[in-house]
Amino acid sequence: MEPFPIEELRKGLEAARIADAGRKVFGAEKHQYHWNPPALPSEVEELEKTLGVKLPEEYRDFLLQAGNGGAGPAYGLFSVQEIPGWMDWPLEPEETPVLSPERDAEDLPTDENWRRGCIPIGSQGDTYFTALMLTGPYRGRVVYWEWEGSWVFFPEERTFLDWYQRWLREVAAGYRIFWFGLNLDGGEEELAQRYEAAQTEEEQKKVLSSFGKFPVLSPASVALIRRALWSHLGMKDGRSWLELLYKASPELFHAFLEERWGRGLYDAVVREVEYATSHERLFPKTELIEHWWERMWEKLPQLSGHTSVQALRLLAESGQVTLQQALDRLGNIPDEEKGAFLQVCRAFPDVGSHMDLWVEALQERDNLPLLLETLHSLPITTDVRIRDALNQICEEFSKFQTDS
Repeated sequence: MEPFPIEELRKGLEAARIADAGRKVFGAEKHQYHWNPPALPSEVEELEKTLGVKLPEEYRDFLLQAGNGGAGPAYGLFSVQEIPGWMDWPLEPEETPVLSPERDAEDLPTDENWRRGCIPIGSQGDTYFTALMLTGPYRGRVVYWEWEGSWVFFPEERTFLDWYQRWLREVAAGYRIFWFGLNLDGGEEELAQRYEAAQTEEEQKKVLSSFGKFPVLSPASVALIRRALWSHLGMKDGRSWLELLYKASPELFHAFLEERWGRGLYDAVVREVEYATSHERLFPKTELIEHWWERMWEKLPQLSGHTSVQALRLLAESGQVTLQQALDRLGNIPDEEKGAFLQVCRAFPDVGSHMDLWVEALQERDNLPLLLETLHSLPITTDVRIRDALNQICEEFSKFQTDS
């Protein structure tokens, strides 16, 4: 068996610390690319005694030779003292684990201990954790999960050490790292080879999305992305590809939207433009609205209910359309979209002339979620009809509270 690569890890950690001097990588401000002092053998043995099973050798060596927690993906790694405090489930080492790379979160049982066989080794923020499989066929593999079981993901690395060393390499290389491990390992040439070798469309998508980790893309990668996505221009929803397209080339991003609009995918393009304008840090919001508002206005009556509301938001922000014009062109809004519709109406400059929309909606009693959305969407107004409607609501619901 090869010796534990402690010197390689130390050099990798130092390279990562230097590359991310500004601590821009998610979670780096907490761990600062420093390990805690190594754990004592007695401390590791105490944890193993508590768990009833020995730790995977690579992870055990890491704790004893590198650090007892500290620097690692997201907010870093727990110490052996912290791990038991996060566990409110028994490890059940004699039972077969529930978690596996082949099992989605939707398939997790609600009536048994789906976390058995693994321990939490780090926090990813909120209710998301990094865990390590200690039993079963995937012993030694890292797995990510959400505390309530709404999401489970196995990074592709087969061992803790492979996973950890990739993190060090990618930080040192200046790759874009937010949720480390969701992308595939490898440089641009390696990913291009994996794309060509992929056997399924799902594999191709996973490889293609992994190009998003590179700060700058080579001409060869841009050409590959164009070829790949242009073969799927009729896809139902292209939002997940927009950031990669824009990184590859703003011209490619705009051409993608234009091609899809030309194919009559009006609802899809409206959703995609709306998504892009909602992420101003990544996309040119003003330019997009100026470019698309006229065509959205032209197709507004043809759009589905939800998409028409998204288009309305963009039209309001364009400053080229009044609420009265929009109402004349739209026709009836489906009941399930009325709350979102009222929220968007607030953005039009002539909203004060259309308070009857809220006066009517405030009479709603059968659909209480819609009434709540109406209250949330109320514009600032001195319209006495709104005041009277609100007083009526207060009176009716105070009686309900008294009766109950």
